[in-house]
Amino acid sequence: MKKENKKKLPVYRLIIDPHDDVEGIDAISFVTEPAIEVPFLKFAYEREPLKFAIADEDQQVILGPVLIPNKMIYRKNFEGNEEANVYFAPEDVELIVQKFFKQKNEGNINLEHSLVVDGGAYLYQAFISDKENGINPKQFEDLEDKTFFAKYKVTDPDLWQSVKEGVFTGFSLEGFFNSIEIKQSVQLSDEEILQKVIELLGEI
Repeated sequence: MKKENKKKLPVYRLIIDPHDDVEGIDAISFVTEPAIEVPFLKFAYEREPLKFAIADEDQQVILGPVLIPNKMIYRKNFEGNEEANVYFAPEDVELIVQKFFKQKNEGNINLEHSLVVDGGAYLYQAFISDKENGINPKQFEDLEDKTFFAKYKVTDPDLWQSVKEGVFTGFSLEGFFNSIEIKQSVQLSDEEILQKVIELLGEI
């Protein structure tokens, strides 16, 4: 059976200049298919009955990763002309999050990178995991250390209903970043090594 020929994609590290006013995260979007491929968590609780009134009410809080360091993210049209894998280094995550808050962009939320959410949800917790110091959500404990997490309170009933129905499953950032191409060492499969040996023997 013929094996599929997999194309080796170039790899780019995404970075920012902390002193540049444009580069960084502009907004966080609620999306159906997050690029980082990890959905957020939905939390709910049943409120205790008060006197004779019994009410079941959602807490309407979501928690999930926004940036996972060292995770390869496939881009079909990177910089408009090529397929590539991109990633963020742990030290870059720290700078990006600092700048996100410095520029006061934490209130910028939209849906699928288009429809702006105005007052329907707000960010009230954000942190970078630090396993050495015990900052690591147990629901996401397998994720890389130094992951950037966000926790939102959803106040719009329709938006929360969409979250519960799985219309929106995760976070996706949007912003402007620079890139550095990472030179990869060439790794050959056993078949490729054998072919190289045959070619060399044929030349002798």
